[in-house]
Amino acid sequence: MKVFNTETNEVVFEKAGLHSMGIMDFVFSSNPNEVITCSNDRTAKVWTVNIEAKTVDMVRELVLSEDDLAAYKENVDKQSLGIIGFDKSILSVSMNSDINSWQEDNNSASHTLRGHANSVSAIANFNDKGMVSVDLDGRILFWSVETGEAQRPTSQMRHKIQALTVCTNSNNVYTSSQDSTMGHFVYSDGTLKPARDEMVKKHFSIKTMTATDEHVYVLYNDKSIEVLKADDVSSVVVRTDQIKSLGAAKGELSGMVYSKAKNELWVCDEKGFVHILDAATLKPVMPESEAIELKTVYGHPGLSMAASNDGGSLVAVGDAKGYITVFDVETRA
Repeated sequence: MKVFNTETNEVVFEKAGLHSMGIMDFVFSSNPNEVITCSNDRTAKVWTVNIEAKTVDMVRELVLSEDDLAAYKENVDKQSLGIIGFDKSILSVSMNSDINSWQEDNNSASHTLRGHANSVSAIANFNDKGMVSVDLDGRILFWSVETGEAQRPTSQMRHKIQALTVCTNSNNVYTSSQDSTMGHFVYSDGTLKPARDEMVKKHFSIKTMTATDEHVYVLYNDKSIEVLKADDVSSVVVRTDQIKSLGAAKGELSGMVYSKAKNELWVCDEKGFVHILDAATLKPVMPESEAIELKTVYGHPGLSMAASNDGGSLVAVGDAKGYITVFDVETRA
């Protein structure tokens, strides 16, 4: 810290070592001669500056909550970037968009507002218990629809690089990442807890997935499909080889959804065709020679799919031109 004389522009005095890393921001508090700093060392500090005595004395050192101090050295995203002071509280924002709040009688952050610092890549309704979102930094957040606040799973577990997909069943959340890993979290007492000690490594990155209480259906970017056990995603029930084509169109597979109504997987491709697989065997429901040609309403490439909440009596396909095509699962119309 350097203190300047504003008339002469000379340095009155300076003091080094206020933080162990760089000071990213500071503000003057409402108390006379008091300054608040925040740093890359993940702390905020309150100082009293005595100009005449040329001293800087620390009043308080503010640290993150106990939960955020775990895996301290490995979490660059907890470095503090900005600070603001009020009469009875101090707020700082971290690199990962967490806003930490300290009250006047507590030197450990008493409350943390969490958010995303990068693009949100996927979001899912978790059985009306809340919303789960993942982002390109690999962060996973569980949002309360009542308060609008988010919490992380109760651990430091996250994807090392960008998260791509998220899906849920009645009590589990599944996530995936560009590094070909899957995350598995269990809902308990209003929070998400890891079902395993680490992410599950898969053979390829995941394009999309959907889950029931018994199984997780996964479409990989290498054009293969797997059915996994819902309570143990490292266990494969059935898998396909690389699917080079489905039907005469030979389009790249782009979306998949499960319909409980007939225990089927509906898959769309980038040429606008829709294909139906038996969810138990992953075989086409009808041979190619007998298959009914199903296609998006104007033949545009399929991008996303959803099944109706009544067990999947309807399947919807969103296409590249912004249209939605809805199919009747029973009649295929």
